[in-house]
Parts: sequence; structure tokens; C-alpha cells
Amino acid sequence: MADIQIFRLGSVGQDSVNNTKVAAAAPTDTSRYMTLEFPVGTDFQVTAGYTLYITRVIVTGVANVTAIIGYGDDGVADGAAAPTNAVRLTSTLGGTTTNAGIYDVLIPIPAGKYPFAFSNNGAIYVTLFGVEIAD
Repeated sequence: MADIQIFRLGSVGQDSVNNTKVAAAAPTDTSRYMTLEFPVGTDFQVTAGYTLYITRVIVTGVANVTAIIGYGDDGVADGAAAPTNAVRLTSTLGGTTTNAGIYDVLIPIPAGKYPFAFSNNGAIYVTLFGVEIAD
């Protein structure tokens, strides 16, 4: 009998690292949106036929920053313009330069959508971890 290996990724355990995703965004000021990128410089879009389950969010920045996670129909660069049909999925998630906010969550993002971070109050850095699962 083969050994079973379990990998923990935030709030989810799974038996494979296939389809895991790590994406990041860094809105540079208050009230700015930015699509999460993977790889850097490329707007991350959830693969057709899959749902992305965000399982961990890490928020850092200057003192007492907060972010909101959501998704939209298109990618946006760091700026005031929201993605088309933006949907905000979380309340504020906070962190600082010395104490990252680390949140184990389970947030589904539908196929074809672009996850984003919205900065409530200053420059932030948001990293999300998740897994895409076939619909």
C-alpha cells in the first residue's frame, strides 16, 4: 500500500500540489485596485472550467493597512479604476510591515474571473494561495 501524502495550503489539505496557485498584488495607495498577478506582470485569470479556491491571504504594508479581496471580469493595473463588474468578497483584512495579517480562508472565485486586491488605506502587498479545482 502506498503512503498517502497530504499537503496543507492555508485552510485546505490536498493530496497533490497540482493546480496550486500563488498570486500577488501591490496597490500603491488608498482606494486603489490591482489584479493579482501570476507570474509577476501578468494578470491572473481563473482557468476556464475551474473554480479557484483561495485558501490563504497574507497582507503586509505600512502601519495598519487593510485590503479587500474580490474579483472582476477583466484585469486592472494599480489604479482607481475597478475591474468591470467588480465583486468584493471579504471584509477588511489587515496587516503591518512587522506583523503580516495571515488569514486561512475559503473563498471561491469563478472560472474566467480576475481576482483583485483593493487597498483601503495606503500601500499594501497582498499574496494569495489557492487551488484550482475542475467544475
